[in-house]
Amino acid sequence: MVSYKNPIIVLLLFIAGIPALSSAQNNTNSPYSYSGLGEMNHGNLVRNRALGGLVSSEFSNNHYNYSNPASIGFIDKTIIDFGIQGERGTLSTQSSYRDFNNGNINYFGLGFRVISIKDRHKTDTIFNKDNSIKKIISPSNIFSWASGVSFRPYSSLGGDFQQRIDTNFANTIFSNTASGGLTSIGFNNGIKIGQNISFGYSLSLIWGQSLKTRLVTFPDTQDIITLQDLNFIQYNGISHNFGLGIKIPINKKISISSGFSYMLSQKLNTKQSRTVRSFDYTSQGILALQDTIMNTDEKSGSVKAPSYLTAGISLEYKGKFSIGGEYAVQNWTDVIDHGWNSDFSNFNRLSFGITINPESTPTRSMHNPEIYFGFNTANLNAVYYDALGNIKPIKETGISFGIGLPIIRDIYTADGKREKYKSMLYLSGEYIKRGEVTEGRIREDLYRLSIGMSLTDLWFIKRKYR
Repeated sequence: MVSYKNPIIVLLLFIAGIPALSSAQNNTNSPYSYSGLGEMNHGNLVRNRALGGLVSSEFSNNHYNYSNPASIGFIDKTIIDFGIQGERGTLSTQSSYRDFNNGNINYFGLGFRVISIKDRHKTDTIFNKDNSIKKIISPSNIFSWASGVSFRPYSSLGGDFQQRIDTNFANTIFSNTASGGLTSIGFNNGIKIGQNISFGYSLSLIWGQSLKTRLVTFPDTQDIITLQDLNFIQYNGISHNFGLGIKIPINKKISISSGFSYMLSQKLNTKQSRTVRSFDYTSQGILALQDTIMNTDEKSGSVKAPSYLTAGISLEYKGKFSIGGEYAVQNWTDVIDHGWNSDFSNFNRLSFGITINPESTPTRSMHNPEIYFGFNTANLNAVYYDALGNIKPIKETGISFGIGLPIIRDIYTADGKREKYKSMLYLSGEYIKRGEVTEGRIREDLYRLSIGMSLTDLWFIKRKYR
């Protein structure tokens, strides 16, 4: 008889590794991460990034995503996911430019089936030892519950930029820097009813910190003091995310998947330390600390993060080709008066993705690599002011591509049956453009390379015969 150890050891190793992963949270050099909580990361895995950010309608028994918790209901094996990324980019204005590099761990997740209730009437496919295909009668799902944990960056802050304002009174330069970010650990659950529908729920713990510094200088005079504003904030809170996934075969050639996820708005508790200091020039023309104007130590408060909604649909043809689209929205203007003193624009994004060979069933074509193409366009929550003083959103566009390389393992059960387990190595490349150089803005050109793996079942679960 064959039995499997529960994935408790993997779960314990995952929890033990959280402190190390937290210190390795991914970073950003984008000046547009200065707004709000920073550059938001809504859990896109390497595969989903290659599809332009398409996540809500992507379902498979070999992988799941964190943005739509209903996707975990479709898995039928134990899955471990992790990924890393590297970035190279350029920040440019009309008169100058600067290059930067980033690289870090991106995410880590574990998913496994908890309960499965089946009836035995479905015809399925297995492989004989001579590589021939044999049809057998296998169980059909009535009810199943899958669960998992995930660890990922929730948001990232970084980079520095300057703003210059010229008036008849004085010319002023605002030098802004930011660092830090928030981290999320999620407890994900998916309940699948029958073969085609899944409901999901995730509870996530969010914590982190940010340090924003603003230096106000007057380059044309030494008669006005220079001010430095240091703002350090610690965050913690809980988020709730609900999901729905439907995968319906229209006929033998075509199937349609539709997905929806909704993360409730959340209150994040804060502890804020703020220091405002003045500087003056010495006789040698060097800035030196003069006085501390204000100093507050760990003042408690809260901010509100807005809800996040995604909805998408995908069409698959003969297991060889799929195309999908998705819309995501996050209304940051709804929370301006809830602990924030910044101006925001509402975030919204359109994503489109194409997959060639989207194969997940045990046929010979499961050995074929999957190829991905994606495109997205978005309005960020970061803003700028046009010549008339109107608030305008920063626009982002991106193109992406990727490949998924299958890693197939042959497993023979105690009764001699042959089963195949499919893991995947994912590679994706992205080009992202944010902003323009007109009206005093900064343009960001970003090139990102991501590598991820999705390992299924017996890679890390020991088999025992008795």
